[in-house]
Amino acid sequence: MNNPEYESESIKAIGTSVIKVIMILCTTFFMCYWIESCSLSPEAVQECKSVCDTDGSQMSSVTTRECRCTKSVEMVLPRR
Repeated sequence: MNNPEYESESIKAIGTSVIKVIMILCTTFFMCYWIESCSLSPEAVQECKSVCDTDGSQMSSVTTRECRCTKSVEMVLPRR
């Protein structure tokens, strides 16, 4: 009953299972954190819009990392 080979294989199987569970938990935690950090808050959109408005331009795009403003250029074509 105390077979050293059987005990060694059991310990390896348990160790492998524990490592797999830890890897799955770490991956799940990382994915949840990554997905949550991708969300854009309404406050960030409003802040970008106000910054562009003070500059006299319009908000072109806003992400979690940057705010882009573009100047609106109105062109009037002369009549012929």
